[in-house]
Amino acid sequence: MSKHQITNSKFQTISNDLNTNSKTFGAWCLSLLVLVCFLVLGYWCLINNFMKHKLYLIIIPLITIAVSVLGSAITSGGMVWYKTLNLPSIAPPGGVIGAVWTAIFFLATISAILFWSQKNKDNNRNLIIALFLINAFLNVLWSMVFFGLSLIGWAIIEMILLNASTIALVILMWRKFLVSAVLLLPYVFWVSFATYLTISIWQLN
Repeated sequence: MSKHQITNSKFQTISNDLNTNSKTFGAWCLSLLVLVCFLVLGYWCLINNFMKHKLYLIIIPLITIAVSVLGSAITSGGMVWYKTLNLPSIAPPGGVIGAVWTAIFFLATISAILFWSQKNKDNNRNLIIALFLINAFLNVLWSMVFFGLSLIGWAIIEMILLNASTIALVILMWRKFLVSAVLLLPYVFWVSFATYLTISIWQLN
C-alpha cells in the first residue's frame, strides 16, 4: 500500500470518527432539549396545582427515571474513554457508583414527593420546585460534560453548581420540611466526594 493510500485511509478513519461523534453529540443534545421541555412542563404543572389529584406521585418518579436513563445512556457512551484515564486509588468500582446513584435518586424522589404532599405553605415553594428541576437538569448535564464531551475541567465547575443547587434545597427546606431536607444529605455528601474525585482525575490526566 502506498503512502498516499495510507494517508487517505487515515483521513477516512478520522472523518468517520468525527461523523459518528457528531451524530452522537447531536442525539445527546436533542435528548437534553427534550428533557428541558419535560422539566419546564413539570414546573408549570406543579406551580399551577395541575397535579392536585396526586398525579405528582407519577410525574415526580417519571422525571427521576428520565434523568437516570438519559444520564446512564450518556455515561455508557463515554466508558471507553473513561477506561483510558489514570484514576486515583480512591475511585470506587463502577458497580458501587451505580448502586450509590440509584439510592440517591430514590431518596431524592421521596424527598420531592414528601415536599409536595406537605400541607405547609412556604413563600419559597416555587423556588424549591424550580431548584429540584434545575438540579435534575444539572445532573444529566454533568454526564454530558464529563462522559459525553470528555471535558474534565468543565465537569468540575458543573459539579460544583450541581452540589450548590442541592445544598440550596437542603437549606430552604430545613425548617418546614426537615425530612425532605435530610433525605438530600447523602446526595450532598456523594456529590462532594465525586467533585473531589473528578479534581483528582483532572490532576492525573
